[in-house]
Amino acid sequence: MDINADGNTDLLVAGYGGFADIYYGKADGTFAEAKPLLNEDGVKVNLGSYWCYDQNIWTTFAREKIKKGGISHAEIALQEKIEQQSTHFTLLTVVDWDNDGDYDLILNSQPKVAKKDSDQKPKVCLNIGDKKNPKFSRKVFEIKEISRVHYAEAIGDWDGDGLFDIISGSKGYHVQFYKNIGKLGKPKFAEPVILFKNEDFINGAHGGEVWIMQPSICDYNNDGKLDLLIGTNTNNNIPAKLTKEQKAERTELEKVLKETIDGITKYNNAYYKKHGQPKTNEAYKKMTETLNKNADFKALVEKQKEVYTKLWPLKDKMEGGGYVWVSLRK
Repeated sequence: MDINADGNTDLLVAGYGGFADIYYGKADGTFAEAKPLLNEDGVKVNLGSYWCYDQNIWTTFAREKIKKGGISHAEIALQEKIEQQSTHFTLLTVVDWDNDGDYDLILNSQPKVAKKDSDQKPKVCLNIGDKKNPKFSRKVFEIKEISRVHYAEAIGDWDGDGLFDIISGSKGYHVQFYKNIGKLGKPKFAEPVILFKNEDFINGAHGGEVWIMQPSICDYNNDGKLDLLIGTNTNNNIPAKLTKEQKAERTELEKVLKETIDGITKYNNAYYKKHGQPKTNEAYKKMTETLNKNADFKALVEKQKEVYTKLWPLKDKMEGGGYVWVSLRK
């Protein structure tokens, strides 16, 4: 992709931190140092929350604004409610959405609470500059025809009609083909056609269904036909093989652990009520130091460690794995 039309290939990188960087290509094939991808206001392109390394928390630009004061408690409460439904990280794909000769952005993300029937939709961020001087709009809009999307979309003319189509991956759902039934500059997408269901991918090394599917379009075998590369991963529950006595021990330990955690939670909530919930590493450190001065609280923390050490060998385990799959076009 040559995002600034200077004849050199550029690299856009986005991910878990919430922002995107651009590495402009040089004539010798190397790349310049990363620069943040900015919108027309000079603000980093972002969808939902981002990871604040100074405070080690997920946050939004709105919360940063709150910290500067001048916002009512009602507005703060509303913002906190919004953030509970907010998204984590930002991923992007580029395409000339409006057929004006420059690259626009398709942004996607994952809800904090990922659900199988989530209607998290990708967003379009138009380039309001030109092909040599890209400038991305502060406003984004949804691709309304697409739902149940997770991670990035693959863009390409899948059916060879001259219009770009979308193949979407998902989390716990399907790989789907959205045919573009609009026209150049005004994309519109038909109802999806399922190309692969998540149960079509059986992870032979670990067993179970695949949880995440992320497609990419390419001509894998150079036969002039577009193929699919699909990255997958899964986390499978591996039940612990326990004797009758061990099962009884696990049940008792889980009961004690819950009682211990409930006790710790009461101390934490009392601290929050008096001092507010800590938002920074320094505030968490102060809270820990304060609570540890209480012998009963400290005993609960030590009890939690002791119980969990005994419980861990008796618990079910999670085992992850994944592959890259190739689907060749017939």
